[in-house]
Amino acid sequence: MSLVLALTVATALLNPPAVEAQLRATGAPPLDDVLHDVDADGRLYAAGANYKMIFGPTGAEYVPLLGARAPKNSRFAFHVDGHSTALPLRDGNRVSFDRGTLVEIYDLGVHQVEQSFLLRAPLGESELRVSVATDAVFAGRDAAGLRFDAQGLATVTYGDATLIDARGDKATVATRFEQGAIRIALPDGWQNPARYPIVVDPVISTVTVDGGSDRAKNPDVAYASSVDVFQVSYTKEYSATDSDVLATRYDACGGTALETIALDITSKNSLFPRVAFSSPHFMTVWSNDGQNIFLDDGEIEARARVAGSTAASAKFVVSNLVNDYPRSAAIGGNGPGGRFLIAFQEQTFTSIRVVGRLVTAAGNVAGLFEIDDTDDVMDPVVSPSPNSAGRWLVAYTSTNLWDGSGRYDLHARQVNTSGAVVGSPFAIANSTFFESDPAIATDGTNFFVAFARDVSSGTRDIFGRTVTSGTTPTVGTLFNLTALEPSGSVNSFQSQPALSFDGVRYALAYVEGQGLDTPIQIRGATFFASPAISFQEGHVLIQGGTTENRPVRLAGAGFDQVGKHMVVWSQKNLPSGDEDARGAFWSTLQASGGKTVLNTGCGGPAEPILVSASIPALGTTCTVTAVNTHAPLLAIGPPVLLPACSTSCQIGVGGTTYLQMTSPTVSIPIGSSPSLLGTQFAVQVMDFLPPANATEFCNSGGQNFMTSDTLVFTVQ
Repeated sequence: MSLVLALTVATALLNPPAVEAQLRATGAPPLDDVLHDVDADGRLYAAGANYKMIFGPTGAEYVPLLGARAPKNSRFAFHVDGHSTALPLRDGNRVSFDRGTLVEIYDLGVHQVEQSFLLRAPLGESELRVSVATDAVFAGRDAAGLRFDAQGLATVTYGDATLIDARGDKATVATRFEQGAIRIALPDGWQNPARYPIVVDPVISTVTVDGGSDRAKNPDVAYASSVDVFQVSYTKEYSATDSDVLATRYDACGGTALETIALDITSKNSLFPRVAFSSPHFMTVWSNDGQNIFLDDGEIEARARVAGSTAASAKFVVSNLVNDYPRSAAIGGNGPGGRFLIAFQEQTFTSIRVVGRLVTAAGNVAGLFEIDDTDDVMDPVVSPSPNSAGRWLVAYTSTNLWDGSGRYDLHARQVNTSGAVVGSPFAIANSTFFESDPAIATDGTNFFVAFARDVSSGTRDIFGRTVTSGTTPTVGTLFNLTALEPSGSVNSFQSQPALSFDGVRYALAYVEGQGLDTPIQIRGATFFASPAISFQEGHVLIQGGTTENRPVRLAGAGFDQVGKHMVVWSQKNLPSGDEDARGAFWSTLQASGGKTVLNTGCGGPAEPILVSASIPALGTTCTVTAVNTHAPLLAIGPPVLLPACSTSCQIGVGGTTYLQMTSPTVSIPIGSSPSLLGTQFAVQVMDFLPPANATEFCNSGGQNFMTSDTLVFTVQ
């Protein structure tokens, strides 16, 4: 059974037509090629749909995909007895070890590995022996070859060998497993030097895999404005001690998956990736679990890839201090010179602090600086971009673990794009309530922080407030967003908020429900934060069901793609425990595009035509183009419908302002004020030199003219 490696994306549930939201789900294509990676020490890694391989000086290892039900990986380490060591060389999907008389070759397919041996001269013995170091149980032979049981979750087969000599003669030889070695006997007569070179060709494959095992999880998403794509970074579990980091790009315009690449497919347990964008790169950071049960002694690594291609930089270590705490790495982008801010926590037996570093796509890591040294701060998040003052906002949880009170508050601090802290730490929420799950977005000037707060037993709401940047930041009024949200559910359990800003309005996504007596759903809302909180829409259903949904992440497309967002989350399917990375494209604009046409044209082939592909959203610019005209005037104003001079020719614009068009295209800016929502304006073109073949036209003061149809825009 083969497994799909790429990101799985949910079928989004649409709201009733009255809700002005469009939810469109899309999925990554099935893996159609092998993924490759290389470690700092030169070891090569490759991953197919249901296996991965490791190639180093000691030989090759085959690792079947088992999933999180397996406490650790099962490995099959191959070593050809009696031959010299060699370094692996990769050419596309072929990896080879040249051992002189014998070349060991691995041809990597999506679902299986073809191991072959090129014998340049006789071995001097009657069989080829490949030692196998494995913790799997040899389960005998069947028609497919040797079978090995990997923890009861997968069956790995090592097929019989096909021999081909220099003359093209073929023979099939049954493989044997004796005393820890696979033995391939050469038939009588095949030791003749005239037969050489000989190719020995068995196949290795994982033929059954536990389909209920955890696979893809913990997605995060970022948007690249320069190429109009989203990237989703996520993990894929091979076992409970081995997770890989992958990335899939999505076309923000069409919503299609472009490709999946490997960011880390080594044997490390890579966890909790976070991604950000600084032109022209996406950067993903993750934590490697050191798996010390007494102290989290992992390291934090990162890797950049060009947002417009599959090209990736080398991995680099952000921090390898023994006290780095997995799950803690967060990242903000859009720093000058392509810089990123990575914030994480350090933990000792007696204290926890939040620290940071600036990094670049080339792997330049600046010095460590302290963000907050209070001994009970953890789990930082970073704004996706710095504001206009050149400052990121870092928010984090402040606990009182050591005094026994069990309180969770939220604090924050600013960091400038030179890697220096600004001002002192300050409180975002500092009440007697349990507060958690901070999320940050910025409108370019101010920050908005959303978080979850327990308001009563069994009820948790989403709260939020604006933070105005400064040496001493100003923390704005605290709002209960759940209570203000149209059609919201104030008595429900809402948690794990995610925020983005699309250039005009904030988008908020969150988890609703606890999965006890109510289904767990992903919900969304859009709102304006200035001059006061005002919702455009609320309680939008993004994903429903009774499955267990994990932390939500959200990215907005920005000023050039207003109203476009991508929501991602982890979903655990109960009771199987299978977990998948899920996501949906979410348009907060009207399905109609906010544009209608009034039939006001004179008709006939000579009628002037006015066209526009723009969506009239707040903060954007509408463009209209006149074609089939000779001396055009553009009319802009409120929509009306008045006869001009006949039953066909009509005026569609009232309170008219006429503009002489010196270019066929005119741009009409739309402000960002929420008060403009729902405002209508109309645009019509008039041709004052209609051609002689015009079938119908008007005459005013001796001047002939024709009218076009009228475009009516409704601001979204």
